[in-house]
Amino acid sequence: MPRRTAPGSTRRAPSVKRKKRTVWQSPNKCNDCNNNIDDDDDDSALISHTTGANDSTITAEQSYFERTHRFVPILHQRRYFSWARSPNKTEAQICLQYAMRTSAASLSSQAQSTRESLYATTMKMLAALEAKDGIKPCIEHIQARILILIYDFMRSSHNRGWMSAGHCFRLIQLMRLFETDAAGQYRHDVCAPADWIAVEEQRRAFWMAFCLDIHISIRQEWPLMLHEHIKSIRLPMPEESFQNGEYVEMEYLPDDLSSLYHNWRSPFNESIICSAIYMRSTLHKQQTLIGADSNPQAFWARHDKLDAAIRSRADAHHRFGARSPQSDPSLLFAFMTLHMTVLSLCHVTESVAWKDTKYQDAVLDYQQRALSAAIAILNYSKSLAQLSCFKAYSLSCEFSLLCITDQEERHTRSPHSL
Repeated sequence: MPRRTAPGSTRRAPSVKRKKRTVWQSPNKCNDCNNNIDDDDDDSALISHTTGANDSTITAEQSYFERTHRFVPILHQRRYFSWARSPNKTEAQICLQYAMRTSAASLSSQAQSTRESLYATTMKMLAALEAKDGIKPCIEHIQARILILIYDFMRSSHNRGWMSAGHCFRLIQLMRLFETDAAGQYRHDVCAPADWIAVEEQRRAFWMAFCLDIHISIRQEWPLMLHEHIKSIRLPMPEESFQNGEYVEMEYLPDDLSSLYHNWRSPFNESIICSAIYMRSTLHKQQTLIGADSNPQAFWARHDKLDAAIRSRADAHHRFGARSPQSDPSLLFAFMTLHMTVLSLCHVTESVAWKDTKYQDAVLDYQQRALSAAIAILNYSKSLAQLSCFKAYSLSCEFSLLCITDQEERHTRSPHSL
């Protein structure tokens, strides 16, 4: 007699050819997307869906929320599934669906044979959409481009990734997402929940692209395409509030960075704030290398301001970030970025031939802090083995290349005199 399965339970399919039906149920809490999902879970359903063998219409998108959403939190689950079941979807929405399936397939060990065909189909659909005269980008279009950008860096060449990034960032500029909260643009107190949820998706798309822009541009020493010194788009609200439809008004990034006291917000917000601090440390390094300072006081004024931001952020992490950073990819990314900023500032202080011995003590002090930061990064790196293939790949590649670049600059840069 065949073994019976209890209602609501699932069993792993022993073969790729085995079909498994999955019915999506609207989540009541956003914690549903935070479960640790093994890369092989629901692989057969994903493959069946992408090859047309499964009659479930949303299994692949469900796999996306289980695998990708934690580190690319740009979609509202209930809003997405509300239009995903509609027969009258826009071209941009269909492009987003295929981009989500491509992303989900790239994280599935058994769906590798389908990811390239999904990617090719998604790119053809995006090209057809963007070839139309007078087309105006919408949020689903940009969300699809963000997912393709990440896929290109993960699975394709870096050259294709950089081209994809430029395309994505230009669409964001064309849609003017950086003005989402400009004066008179939006008032949540007179809008229905569906309206402010759509606005929040715009914020999240911008800030995800903002973080990607910083780490892509800094690695290649390119100018940024998206800037943080604007007060016309607020930081994203906490994930739980977003998914559960509870509006929370957030600060603007410049206000948060200039504040002397930082509150803990969310892992996504922390990754944004730490990335912005890291970007400012890079600008500080560039000003130093081109000799923009005529005296050491100007150098140390910038340095101390950045150091105060790092200390304040680290203090907020210790006071409010009680859970381990290893439990959340965005939080791990934020912690590692903050420690990389300490290393960057240390290398800047070492690059200058200080004429006054009173500054040498400050350099020695920062060298000790940099050593502690390097040890912390090493410890965090050990946690990458516990993450899924994409999380481990993206984080390890990013920070390994940054460390290598910094070490090369440390040994080859000629000291400047102040």
